[in-house]
Amino acid sequence: MCNKPDLTENFLEVVKTVDSSIDIEAKLAVNADGKRSFPCAFKDAKTPMICEDQCVAVIEIKCCGVFFESNHINKAKRDRADKQYRNCDLPVIALVIESPHADEFFVKQQKVYEKRKRPQPAMGDTGENIEKYILGNLAKYQCINDQKEDGAYFVTSSRLTQGKYRLYLVNAVQYQCSLGDLGHGKDKIFNTFFSQEDAQNDFVKRLNDINPTIIINCCTKGDNCCTIGDKYQNRELVQKVINENFADRKRLIGYHPSSAHFAHGFKDA
Repeated sequence: MCNKPDLTENFLEVVKTVDSSIDIEAKLAVNADGKRSFPCAFKDAKTPMICEDQCVAVIEIKCCGVFFESNHINKAKRDRADKQYRNCDLPVIALVIESPHADEFFVKQQKVYEKRKRPQPAMGDTGENIEKYILGNLAKYQCINDQKEDGAYFVTSSRLTQGKYRLYLVNAVQYQCSLGDLGHGKDKIFNTFFSQEDAQNDFVKRLNDINPTIIINCCTKGDNCCTIGDKYQNRELVQKVINENFADRKRLIGYHPSSAHFAHGFKDA
């Protein structure tokens, strides 16, 4: 999945279409002098970097709760764990976010960003919140609670099959749609690119490769993407593709992990 000249050309064309004034070379020059708040994830002006999907943990769902059997969500040696987990036969929970930003590609060292040896999805605050809340979110969804008259709760049934699951972090688009900025351009670039059949097919293929039992859509809503006349906002667009291709899987939806609302939990998509 590392070499995608067709998708790269499509992505570059989308960037130009959304804003013809975007100058990738100028962004890279600012990267180099260390003054940029968030660096632009391009190797050069024509080569956007790719952030591959990763398996980062093994989660066990039991009748008494949800637990980590192994957790490398926010650990330095994630890539080693990814190789180990990929070869086991456990079912998969795929947590989907829309696209990587800065921490996924760079590490900040003394106020200067340096490239990671291998880009990794959902780093920084996003990864911290996934690690902090994923178990609780699954546990809250797992238990359908009825309230007694005295205010106590009890479990009436379970929604998720008990057992061990591998947790994969998946970007719907593996390129940096923000280009190092978090303005309106990010939503427009993502929505325009992911509306293309090739981009959707790539996403579907990557999900098919890991064959998830549970798919959790935690993309941002994308409030600014519809100003250019798009039919669907970002989260809706990704969910539409999931629904059309994985109707036989358990499909959940939640807030983006970088948001404090992520702790509110998941619901049926």
